[in-house]
Amino acid sequence: MKNAMQLKGIIKNMAAKTGIKANALLQNYMLERLLERISVSEY
Repeated sequence: MKNAMQLKGIIKNMAAKTGIKANALLQNYMLERLLERISVSEY
């Protein structure tokens, strides 16, 4: 992702296609990114 506005647009488009609320999609994305960052962390 390049910036927050681009992410917001992608989430909004996905919400329109899938019928899932944008907040739920954004939360899912953020949690997946957090888990990815933790998995590659040395700690």
